[in-house]
Amino acid sequence: MKKLLVSLTLIASIMSPSLYADKIYSWVDEKGVTHYGKNPPKDTPSRLINAKTGHSEPVDYSNAEKKDDKKEGAKAAVATPDPERCANARKNLQVLTTNPRVRTTDSNGEQRFMTPEEMQAQVQTMEQVIAAECVE
Repeated sequence: MKKLLVSLTLIASIMSPSLYADKIYSWVDEKGVTHYGKNPPKDTPSRLINAKTGHSEPVDYSNAEKKDDKKEGAKAAVATPDPERCANARKNLQVLTTNPRVRTTDSNGEQRFMTPEEMQAQVQTMEQVIAAECVE
């Protein structure tokens, strides 16, 4: 039993990430080469590297209710109609429904024509925005 306890303690101490969290320093030598190591040279300026061990700090959940209240307040603020967004959505809907080909800019910054499926999805999105933002 004693050997098992000693073995488990030894294994736990070996597996502990705190043992691997040594201080790491970086410095640049006279040739301009950057070096990293545990022991910096005494005659060369060095800086301590903040090495991450994968361990996170404890989280304080005491303010969780306050954050939820802020989220509800933000939802209420979003629910107020925005006339500018309404006007833009109506203009976009008109362009989407009256033109057979609509040009858009993709994520690479290149312009291309929207597919019919993309146009239909945008029509539905604009209708949702109009329903939410426009006050009749």
